[in-house]
Amino acid sequence: MAILIKANGRKKTVSPDNNTDFSLKELQKYVGGSIQMVQTKDDRVIVMNEEGKIKKLLPNKRATKLYEYGEYDYIVGDVLVVQKNQIK
Repeated sequence: MAILIKANGRKKTVSPDNNTDFSLKELQKYVGGSIQMVQTKDDRVIVMNEEGKIKKLLPNKRATKLYEYGEYDYIVGDVLVVQKNQIK
């Protein structure tokens, strides 16, 4: 399972269609475009929209707190937080 964290702070548990790992298409659907992946403080992966800041998506405070470099940078838009083995 993974956690979808919306920019408005709402969280939702989601699973990949095949119940094992997320396809690129699924990841893109959750974040609304091309993806970028960054590390969390607890060794998971945040999947986010690669152009989120360019598109001026709303800041995601909840995801930023999880981000390895959250003290120096911030996350925007809806994100998916996954275990490393959930990505193809």
